[in-house]
Amino acid sequence: MYSRDSPASVSIHEETTFVAEVPMMGVFNNLVVFDQHVKQNSLDSIVPDLATGWSWNAGVSWHDGKPFTAKDVQCTFDMLTGKSSEKLRVNPRKS
Repeated sequence: MYSRDSPASVSIHEETTFVAEVPMMGVFNNLVVFDQHVKQNSLDSIVPDLATGWSWNAGVSWHDGKPFTAKDVQCTFDMLTGKSSEKLRVNPRKS
């Protein structure tokens, strides 16, 4: 992908411009998209982006086998809102 600019970083949490966000879309893929052939987005028009299909699983695990929990999500949001002891270098979404 051509970019005529050089982002300060490739951290989607520390950047806000398309110069950093767009190239990282493929790296931090949401795994689902809305069907582009449907006029109005709805829960029924969500389709897999990378996969050819999906099935229900009782749980998600990290690469080391530990379960992914709500505390993991809270950890990220606490860092984004400045409530964590770990800090981002730049946090444009803190407010």
